[in-house]
Order: sequence, then structure tokens, then C-alpha cells
Amino acid sequence: MGKFLSLSHVLILIFLMKSSIFCPHLHAMPPPNPIQCNATSCTLHNAYGVWGDRRDCGSSKLVYPATEEELRLAVANANQNNLKVKFKLEGAFKRSITLNFTKDEGIEDEYMEHGKKYEFGDIGWYPSAYTAVYRYDQRLPLTTSGDAVNDFLGFQSQSVLVSSATRAIEKLNESNRDVKGKCKMAETFMVYRKLIANGLKNKKLIFTGYPVIGTQAKMQTSGSCLYSSPLRPDLTCGWDPRIKGLKFYETTAIFPASKFGDFIRDVKKLRDLIK
Repeated sequence: MGKFLSLSHVLILIFLMKSSIFCPHLHAMPPPNPIQCNATSCTLHNAYGVWGDRRDCGSSKLVYPATEEELRLAVANANQNNLKVKFKLEGAFKRSITLNFTKDEGIEDEYMEHGKKYEFGDIGWYPSAYTAVYRYDQRLPLTTSGDAVNDFLGFQSQSVLVSSATRAIEKLNESNRDVKGKCKMAETFMVYRKLIANGLKNKKLIFTGYPVIGTQAKMQTSGSCLYSSPLRPDLTCGWDPRIKGLKFYETTAIFPASKFGDFIRDVKKLRDLIK
């Protein structure tokens, strides 16, 4: 894989940097509310609108309890009407997150210890870039200083033009079977993710350094483009089905923990065949 990026990839990277760093308060046209209610029932729609197995969910009623008493009433009503509601409340806490972008050497031998050491830790892997992203993610007391948010890059407001151009380049690389083009594009976005810590923001504004500390509610959830003004139709969620923007294919493979290292080794062997 070459060390230099094509002009189109560089232009996309520069545009994204300007949009997120120099204009951090840009907002987008939000997609339709996935929850629609009428006089008799409510329906939760699949926001992505891609997979047939993610069917709509129906409910006789929708409630947003704002107090403990309202929550108790909602649960009591669900029990009285034989609705399936069972959960346990946990006390509030904060989390400290650090992302370490490093070489993927030894990842197949380190994932077990990493999982044991960090309660919320995970590892992101970019095989074509020979890079692993270790997330050091620990629970902290609520009294710990820090008011950060997880404004995940993929769920931020994005330019419709950039989203469309990105998809066009991806389709071109796919139709031309351009492996190097795919790798260069992946490297472009990985560099950008590292620069902005994948959307982690200290004090809710921009990323200024690790560790990034915030409440569980603000570090676990993300989706700023969903709560933005509809006055900017040139901006939207990158995955908004109303535009020809980003489209994701997601699949899952499940392995016993003891076998996962073998899977990583096999993928590395396949990767190394197309250097």
C-alpha cells in the first residue's frame, strides 16, 4: 500500500477537517423521526432502511418519563397490562477514554488481556493499514472532573456533497476492483479519525487531548445530527437514506474467545497475499 493519498482523498479530508474543526457548530437537516404514533399505537421504524431483517417494531404506547415517579407509573402500567418490561437501574458514573492508534503486531495475543483490564475497552482493527486502535475505557466516580461528550464522527452533521462524493469514490473503486484505492481511502479516514479522536470532545467543544472524561450517558450515546435544525438542507446525517450518501454493509461473525486469535492470524495471512 502506498504512503501517498490521491488528490480526491486529500480534498475530502481537508473538507471534513474544515467542517468539523473550524465550524464545530454546523447543524444539519435531521432525518424523519423513526418513531411515528397515531391515535391507537406507535411504530418504531428502521432508521437505516436497508436490511429486511430489521423490521419495524410496534407498541401500544410511548412514554418518556422525566421523573422517578413517572418511571414507576410507566412500569406499573406495563405490568398491569402484561407488557414485557424488566430492567435494573444503576447509579450514575463517569468514564475515562483514551484511544491508542498503533501497529497491529501482536493483536492476536493481546485482545484477551485488554478485555480483562478495561471494563468498556475494545479494539478497532484496520488490516489494510496494519493498524489497531486500542480503546482504554474505564469507569470513574461521578465526582471526577470532566464534562466530555462522544460526538461520534459517523453521526455528526455532514455535507451532502461530501457524503455523495465519498460514496461515488467508493463505488468507483468497487467497480474497478481497485484494492489500492480502497486502502488509500481507508487510510485517509483513519488519519482523520485519529486527529479528532473519532469525535470525542473535551468540554463538549473540540478534542484537546487524552484522557477524555465524561458521564456514562454522554460517552455511551451519540448522534448530534439527529438533534439539529432543519434550516440547513445542504447538511445531513451521512447515512440519511434520502440522499445518495454513505451506505454501510454490516455483517457479524461470532467466535469463542479462545479461537479469535486464530481468526486474526488467518486474516493477516490473506492480507499479506495482496501487498
